[in-house]
Amino acid sequence: QVCARQLCPFFRLGFTRRTTRSLDPGAANAMATENAVFVRGFDFGTTEDQIRSHCGSAGAITSVKFQGKGSAVVSYSSMAEASAACSSLPNTTIPGNSRYIEVKLDEGKRPTGKGKGKGK
Repeated sequence: QVCARQLCPFFRLGFTRRTTRSLDPGAANAMATENAVFVRGFDFGTTEDQIRSHCGSAGAITSVKFQGKGSAVVSYSSMAEASAACSSLPNTTIPGNSRYIEVKLDEGKRPTGKGKGKGK
């Protein structure tokens, strides 16, 4: 008699069940941008120059990437500067804006936008 396990190439190679890939802790941290903070809550018409001048008070900015109308990822030249931004910039207002901003270390997680909002 031939059983299904003998016919399946995965069983012949020694795989007995499905396994999921798990990230090692180093790889999980690599997904996040090391020296970046996530800034949100500023007015929709805010320019990159306004963000650079306001967030630049915490350190040297290497890049600003908009993530939508009211959010951006600001990268600093060091982790110490990114931490300084997280402690000094929350609940401040960018000059010319009327809203307070939220600042936190960037975790690298972004919504994919593929959902239809139907809960399925």
